[in-house]
Amino acid sequence: MADSEGASPKRRVQVINGVPRVYEDYPYWDTEKKQCRHRRTYIGRLDEQGAFIPSKSYLAGQALSAVDVVKSADRRFYGAGYLLDHIGKVTGVEADIAQSFPSMKDQIISLAYFLVQEGESAVYRFPRWMLSHWHRLTHALGSQGISRLFGSIPEEAKLDFFRLQAKRRLEREYLAYDTTSISSYSELIKQVKYGHNKDRERLPQINLAMVFGEESGLPVYYRLLPGNISDISTMENMIADAAFLEFAKVKLVWDMGFFSAKNVNALYHAHYKFITDFHIANYP
Repeated sequence: MADSEGASPKRRVQVINGVPRVYEDYPYWDTEKKQCRHRRTYIGRLDEQGAFIPSKSYLAGQALSAVDVVKSADRRFYGAGYLLDHIGKVTGVEADIAQSFPSMKDQIISLAYFLVQEGESAVYRFPRWMLSHWHRLTHALGSQGISRLFGSIPEEAKLDFFRLQAKRRLEREYLAYDTTSISSYSELIKQVKYGHNKDRERLPQINLAMVFGEESGLPVYYRLLPGNISDISTMENMIADAAFLEFAKVKLVWDMGFFSAKNVNALYHAHYKFITDFHIANYP
C-alpha cells in the first residue's frame, strides 16, 4: 500500500447520528489490490447554519504548519543599504551611474554597497553577502558573473561618469588634486615600479592620482600611474586630465612637491593660472 504523493485532499461531509461531520479525503493507490483507495481524516463539523467548526486537533495542526512557515523565513540587513541609497541620491552618484551605465546600474551599485560595508573583503565573497544583505539585484551574481561585469564596463562610459561627477562638484566647491603611493609586490601589474613613497622609502609601488571635492572629500576622477613617477612628473598628466574633464577655467594652488621649471612652462603653455608657495631662494 502506498500513498499518492502530492495528492490534494477533498472535504467530504457525512451525517452521523444527526451531526454533519467534515472529513478530508486523501486518495491513494493500493499497490496490492491495484486500485485507488481513500483515507479519511476527521477535521470538524458543520453547525446549524452550515458553517464549519474545526476540531481541536485540526486547529493544532494548522498552528504547527504556521510555525513551520516562520522557521523557513530568512533575515536580511537593510539599514546600511538604505543609508547608502540616500547618500547616492543626495550626491547624484546614483543618477550619474544610471546615465553612464544604464544596462548594469544595479550590478555596479550592489557591488559598491558590498565593498563599502565589507571593507577589504575579497569580491568572491559577494554571493554569500547577497544572502544576508539588502541589495538591488533580483538574481544571483557569482564570481564568473562579476568578472564578466568588470570586463564589460566600457571605458567611454567610465569617462562619462567622471565628467558628470566633476560637473556636480564644481557647482559647489573647488577640486583638489593629490597623489599617493600603494606598495605592491605584484608581478602582473605593469604599473608597479620601484619608487619613493611619502616616507622616502624605495619600494615597488603603484601611484594613484585623484581629483576630489575639497570640502566634501568625494572623489571625482582617478588615474593609475607607474610607481616610478614623482609628484613633479605628474603635472603633465594633471593638465591632460583637466582638459579631459572639460574644466572651463583652471586655477591651480600647489606646493613645492609639484614645482619645477618644466611644470611652470607647461602651465603657461596651457594658459592656466597658478599660485605656488615656492620661494626663489630655494630654487637650485
